[in-house]
Amino acid sequence: MKRLLGVVGASPLTVDGLSGALLGCDIERVISVDLPLRVHPLACLILYVNGHRSIGDLRAVRSDMADLPIVAVLSNGVWGGPALMAGATSAVGATSSTAEVARVIISCLDGAPIVSTHLAIEIMRLSQEPSPSSGEIALLDQLASGESIRVIAERMGYSERHVHRRLKHLYEMLSVDTRIGAVEIARRRGWLATHVDSAWSTPQRVDEP
Repeated sequence: MKRLLGVVGASPLTVDGLSGALLGCDIERVISVDLPLRVHPLACLILYVNGHRSIGDLRAVRSDMADLPIVAVLSNGVWGGPALMAGATSAVGATSSTAEVARVIISCLDGAPIVSTHLAIEIMRLSQEPSPSSGEIALLDQLASGESIRVIAERMGYSERHVHRRLKHLYEMLSVDTRIGAVEIARRRGWLATHVDSAWSTPQRVDEP
């Protein structure tokens, strides 16, 4: 039976490009879809992952559709482990060619999804590492804005001293010494609610604890 392939998010993959690459497969049409999903049945879903929010979307789709193959397209620098742990069937980088993505989609449709060795190792490592609380993730998201600790404390309703104390705990947990290092790890692991470019390296103000 011919079915639909859905693409969610501002993925660098084009619907036309995927349609051409999947000619001859069990796919009738490639369409853009929004969440929550209203199209059924989908043969497979492509979801662009660039931060904590899209990881949450992925988790929600997996909860609603346990058997749907989902391929996560990872924004540059975002790690694949969190996406697979959230329910993705497989994951590819945003710079992957359309042909490479099509190969992964076909493997998922065939019930034998391709997962690289490096992603498998990453999942094992992440499953053994501590994860930040929802409050700590909110703090990391504020750090990514590049604002001063004073502004972040005001936004979150904390004293500056309290924010410095929580940052010290976060830095120790993530094995980093600076907010730049903490934000980079958070970005790669998909914890941030907003997209942060991998070039983020010089916030306007840095006031370390």
